[in-house]
Amino acid sequence: MSCTSSPLRCIAPPDSATTAILVGFGDESLLSALFTACDLVATISNEAGAENDELGAPVHLCREPRAPWSELWPEFRVRS
Repeated sequence: MSCTSSPLRCIAPPDSATTAILVGFGDESLLSALFTACDLVATISNEAGAENDELGAPVHLCREPRAPWSELWPEFRVRS
């Protein structure tokens, strides 16, 4: 998705942000490299059974980024 179709993807959180909810990042080693702690808190599902890109995606609650968001954000933009 581009910044034109989804402008919020282009705005980094402030460097003061210490908690993030990540959807669809299944690579535990990447999460460990980017955050001090990440917990799997849910998996996307739907009762209607509609198939979409998010169905089955992990949802992580991550804390304490290992670098400022201004440095981390380019990594997230590449993966989105």
